[in-house]
Amino acid sequence: MVRQPLTAFTLHDDTIVRVAPELARLTPLPAGVRVLTDGYQKDNIRCLYRPGKHVWIKREDLQFEPLGAPIPRAVCRTLQVGKDAYGEVVSIPMSQRLPFIVEQQIKPNRLVLKIFGAQADTDWAYQAPPDEREAKLIEDISWKQPDDHTYEIDVALKANRQWGYYLDYSDNTLNLHIKYAPTLVKGDKRLSGLKVCVDPGHGGNESGALGPSGINEATINLAIALEFKKELERLGATVYMTRERDVDVSLADRVKFAVDKKVDVLVSVHGNALPDGRDPMKEHGTSTYRYHPQSIELARFIKNAMVRDLNLPDLGERYQNLALCRPTAMPAVLAEVAFVVNPDEYSNMINPDWQAKAGKSLARGLADYFAPKPVETNQN
Repeated sequence: MVRQPLTAFTLHDDTIVRVAPELARLTPLPAGVRVLTDGYQKDNIRCLYRPGKHVWIKREDLQFEPLGAPIPRAVCRTLQVGKDAYGEVVSIPMSQRLPFIVEQQIKPNRLVLKIFGAQADTDWAYQAPPDEREAKLIEDISWKQPDDHTYEIDVALKANRQWGYYLDYSDNTLNLHIKYAPTLVKGDKRLSGLKVCVDPGHGGNESGALGPSGINEATINLAIALEFKKELERLGATVYMTRERDVDVSLADRVKFAVDKKVDVLVSVHGNALPDGRDPMKEHGTSTYRYHPQSIELARFIKNAMVRDLNLPDLGERYQNLALCRPTAMPAVLAEVAFVVNPDEYSNMINPDWQAKAGKSLARGLADYFAPKPVETNQN
């Protein structure tokens, strides 16, 4: 339903923004971001980013402002580039918090930040000299005003890979944080210096798929994940587990745990299943899932390792909107090691020797990804 435009602001961080009610997600927004609303559908509020660009936010995530409040609008006069412990930071001071969307591009590597309601008066961009920073991530930064309501910043990146990013506001300054590459320690252990979050899928009341003899996916996931942890530690990595026993851990808490630990990589370990009506004797094998472009290569390396080591059919590296793949602060991948509902693969998955083999395979895929000059057979 269309109504007279009203202004509102987001009530909490990680506010979910969608292209339409209950459909695909866009870049989430932090607390305090002002938006112009012009309609609703049940408990979903339609927000106008710019003419021709609507998004939807849940009513419970917004606080409406009094009638007559000024529309969200600000002028961007400077771009500043600095650093923090995470990496380099592009800061855009404004007079209020405005909504934005980030687009990540690979080959060439760049981040494109679109701020809605912003107009350019940018005549100064500052980047600290290279000797004041530990590393140089940003090759170049430029801006343009493609329409009256959109201020677009193009951040060209120097490295061959992207290792993560996130956005936040400090007061009314929007900050784009870009992650340094992990620093591996040279030595006998290939992954020394790497921090990895391993997430055994499901657990507690969320048991996942049920195998033919009654062992559930959550139990299998944990067994393989613990073997994965053991092999990663043997290779020198520091490993953080979202769970180490059969307990409930929400999806949001798993993601928060990985972000709070400031890990370099997140890998969620699962067993696959099929909906009713599909034949697990015909559809089975191994696959990996990712959401952001920065995770494509990692997903491919892990999947290829499992295909080689476990002699499983190759179901590919796939895009899917999964909670454990959505974090942007690090490359994040979900591995569907094999099918719990396929009798042959299930019999392997409950075998401790095969679980150890699967854990080593996951770690090998990760180690191959971080190899100085990785050589990979294309199995796509």
